[in-house]
Amino acid sequence: MEILKKCSKRVLLVLFTILLFYSCSETESLEDVMVSEENNFDAAFSERAALFTVCDITGSTVVSPNNAVVVPGSSTTYTYTNDTGISGVVSWSVLTANPSGSITITGSGSSVTVTYSANFIDGLLSAYGTGGNASDCETRLNVTRSTVVPTCCSPTMSMTYLCRGSSSTLSGGFVMFKMPANCDWSSVSKIEITNLSGAKFLDPPLENLNSGTINGPIVPNSGSDTFFLEYHRVGPCLSQIVCTAKIYFNNGCPTLSLNAQALGNM
Repeated sequence: MEILKKCSKRVLLVLFTILLFYSCSETESLEDVMVSEENNFDAAFSERAALFTVCDITGSTVVSPNNAVVVPGSSTTYTYTNDTGISGVVSWSVLTANPSGSITITGSGSSVTVTYSANFIDGLLSAYGTGGNASDCETRLNVTRSTVVPTCCSPTMSMTYLCRGSSSTLSGGFVMFKMPANCDWSSVSKIEITNLSGAKFLDPPLENLNSGTINGPIVPNSGSDTFFLEYHRVGPCLSQIVCTAKIYFNNGCPTLSLNAQALGNM
C-alpha cells in the first residue's frame, strides 16, 4: 500500500507539471496572438486613414463638389487642394472631352488655367497630387456647358492723331476703347492691337512697340468705361493713322474685330 501511495503521488506530480507546462505555453501563444492582431489593426487603420484623404479642385465655375458649369469659349483657373498638406507635384489631365480637343490645360503646379472651346459640351478633369508633406490623392471634376446665354458687350474703338513735324516726338495721339452702358471690362480677357502706320505706343506693356497683347483684367483709365493707349510717331506727317484690334472675352462671347483711323493735320 505504501508503494502504491508513493507511485500515485509521483503520477500526480508529473501530471501537474505537464498541465503547468501546457498552461504557460497557451498563455504565451495567446499573448503572441494579441500582439500580432494589434499590429494588424494598426496597419489596417493606417491604410484606411489614407483612403479618407480629402483632395479637391476649386475654382469660380465649381458649383458643387466635383461638378463645374462653364461657358463655352471661356477660360477658368482651377486649384488643387489636399487636406493633409501641400503636394510636391500635381499632375493635371483631361480624361474625357466632348468633342475631342475641346479642353486644353495650360500651366503646372497646384493652379492651372483650363480653356473650353466654343463647341465644348462636357468633359472630365483629373488632378493627382503626390509627394511633399501630403498624402497621395486624386480628385476629378465633371464639367458641363452652361445653358445661360452670356451678355456680350461690344466696345467701340476710336483714335486721334496730331502731327507736329517730321522730327517731333510729340507727334501722335490716342487709341481709345469705350464700353457701352450697362457693360464693364470684366468680361474682356485680352486685347490684341496693331498700329498699321508704324507708330509706337507709350504705355506698358506695349511701350516702344507698334503691336502686342494687353492681358486682362483691363482697368479703365478714364472714368469707368474707357481704356486708352497713347502713341507717338517720328517722321513725315501722314494723311491718316490706322489701328486694328481684336477683343477676346472670357464669358463665351465671340472675338470682336475692330479698326479705327484718324486723319492727319497736313
